[in-house]
Amino acid sequence: MRELVAQCQVLPTTAVAFLSDTLVAAGNGSVLSIYDIQIQQIVYQKQIFLHTRIHGIIAKSYLESNVNVLIFGGKSWTTMEIRMGDRILITASDHVYAISDWIKAGHWVSAKDTSKVVLATAHNCVLVIDPETGNCEQRVAGAEQCVLYAAALWGNNIDELVVAAGTVFNKVLIWRLNEPDNVLWRLQGHEGVVFGVNFCRDGKALTSVSDDRSIRVWDLEHGRIERVLYGHRARVWKCMAVDTSASWLISCSEDGTCREWRDGDTVDMWPQCSKNVWAVDIRAGMVASAGGDGSLWLWRAGMPRRIESMDQLQPVQLPTCKPYLIDPASELSESIRGFALIDTRTVLAITKSGYFMVYDLIQRTWKVVEGSSGLQGYALVAAEPVDSSLVAIGCRNGAVVLLRGTCAWATARLHNASVRWLCASKRIGSLYDIVSVDDTGDIVWSVISDNSWHVVARLQRASPGTRVSAAAVSFDGLWIALGSVRGSLYIYETQNSDFDRTPILPVACVWPHAHGSHSVSTLLFDTSESGIVLHSGGRDGWMRTFRIGEPPADAAAADIRRGNQLHASLHRISAVSVTPGWVERLYKYCDRLLAVTFFRKRLALTDTASSSVLFSCISAGGSKQWQLLFASNCLRIAFMKRDYLLTTQFDAQLLLNTRERVLAVGVSSIDLRSVQLLQLDQRSVALVGGEDGYLRIVECKKVPQVLAGVRRHRSAIRCIQMLPSVFSAFENSRFVLTAGAGSEMHCWRLDMTALDTLSETMLVEWGS
Repeated sequence: MRELVAQCQVLPTTAVAFLSDTLVAAGNGSVLSIYDIQIQQIVYQKQIFLHTRIHGIIAKSYLESNVNVLIFGGKSWTTMEIRMGDRILITASDHVYAISDWIKAGHWVSAKDTSKVVLATAHNCVLVIDPETGNCEQRVAGAEQCVLYAAALWGNNIDELVVAAGTVFNKVLIWRLNEPDNVLWRLQGHEGVVFGVNFCRDGKALTSVSDDRSIRVWDLEHGRIERVLYGHRARVWKCMAVDTSASWLISCSEDGTCREWRDGDTVDMWPQCSKNVWAVDIRAGMVASAGGDGSLWLWRAGMPRRIESMDQLQPVQLPTCKPYLIDPASELSESIRGFALIDTRTVLAITKSGYFMVYDLIQRTWKVVEGSSGLQGYALVAAEPVDSSLVAIGCRNGAVVLLRGTCAWATARLHNASVRWLCASKRIGSLYDIVSVDDTGDIVWSVISDNSWHVVARLQRASPGTRVSAAAVSFDGLWIALGSVRGSLYIYETQNSDFDRTPILPVACVWPHAHGSHSVSTLLFDTSESGIVLHSGGRDGWMRTFRIGEPPADAAAADIRRGNQLHASLHRISAVSVTPGWVERLYKYCDRLLAVTFFRKRLALTDTASSSVLFSCISAGGSKQWQLLFASNCLRIAFMKRDYLLTTQFDAQLLLNTRERVLAVGVSSIDLRSVQLLQLDQRSVALVGGEDGYLRIVECKKVPQVLAGVRRHRSAIRCIQMLPSVFSAFENSRFVLTAGAGSEMHCWRLDMTALDTLSETMLVEWGS
């Protein structure tokens, strides 16, 4: 018989509860883990049940620093005591008790100077039990015999104990333990099975959730419904009230998200996993949520970062009276055709008649600056997001107008046809780069300094049908990158170019279909220890990172595109799925790489390192003109909606403070289809693939750790096969084949030397 080297258990986290301001307990399968929030580590872990998942953790404080904990699941229950002082002393009961029915809720009550355990079961019965002996002292059956999917208990002692029973017949029954024959309220309205019920702290209101995807708030003093909330895209498992009026709620759902509600509206949402957030708990504004992928998250409530309605945005419309127009008949058709945020309180608008107008968002007043016949009926506006002191406007006659602040500074006719695409970016100091493209595909690169505007070169098109959709210039001005609507990348090297002799800059390197057939929507140069890197985002929802220059000797052939010049090579070093929608813009702000995404007409700003959504706002979609402006104290967003603007701003602290902490990393909340184990000395590593198309590297230990994960498969991974390395140059590598639905097969190189450093090159695609 082979020796069991390591035991690794990855199960959904199905229960969570705060034990104190610094301790949180979670049930992962049959294992109870207690985490210290301050150090973000497990301080206690024990398998509570043998074959039963933990479904409930109930904590009750006594004597200020001591906590009694009730743990239940299936038909079993047990207790433990926690004493907190200089040291945390945890004493678990030696006994696990069993009853004859499924436990749906647990509670602690006081009775004659001692504490009792109260359990509500699946057949609408309540048991009062002595926690020391496990003996049932009282059994009370409700007047209405029915099967429950959920229950809740409220009250500090036996005499005031109230039972809420969520039935399979879509009703919630309210009755008292000392009056079991009298049903106080039969709350009806749900159109599906009731999955969860929870009392408010004062017992005067109740929340219930159901198979019908709704959350209902009930007034228990009058037995009537207060409000019905919809927003989750799947069944709702639990909803807790933060305040006594139940106007502030936290909910979790099968759709893999938690939501924060205020007065019936969603004010925030946290996507945690692909499917099922089973439980939540809240204490002192901190929310703990238990994910179906085995994850445990902490996040801060009361910091809304989500806008759900257009009514929450400030509209910017032209004044009703337009005395600046010479022809009064044109007043009806006058509208905003383009705009730029000059600062957090000033909007520059270009109207259909060709006027520059300035709007003060605080005083809500308009001011006409000047007019230009070249802007009548057409204006393409580009502004730098961090420093909007320079605004570029493309005209129908091929000219580009530059504005500093709100005043026209210079005009130059760069093209012989209409300017159809325009990009303005700040390089360093007062140096700006302008890349403009006209109807014929002519691409012009110009540089703006303090008092000069210099057209540097025209850029060669790789093919006649190339349409530019993104551009970026490196900080040193040695590299230019363009992206096309067909998903390709084009790199230009300026270092050894003689612009006087060769005014057209040739393409140095091409990566065809870097984003498949989807448009490249944003490019951003950055620096790393290994040199210059290029981040690209596309409408496939992915962000890809490339290193410019000679690739390392062990780089995968599939990750290299060599150019026709000495150093003009691209080496793909990472690819990350950011959103199911579009990645429209990438920003570097406070040393963090941020992505603006659009999905289902929602704009979201995401931290690409942690995948946390910093804020989310309803919008008109990524195809409409929009702009983000970063300032020292706030961030302002504005976008076009028909012929007017909508805008709002967020506190900059939302960008600097990470709102969530991950205490336990999840693996997958949907089915795993294939596992391949790899034994490395004293470590066991598993390659895991599942229905979500992700290939993950998981270190198998008591607390599993996801070392890396990447998604290349469009559908489920059904097979993983390890291959021996046959190349001497890759003696520290192993090769992996993955195959799945859609006849997809990919080959990967697993770098063994990168497992300890968690390097981004740990798992790279070798071929497909």
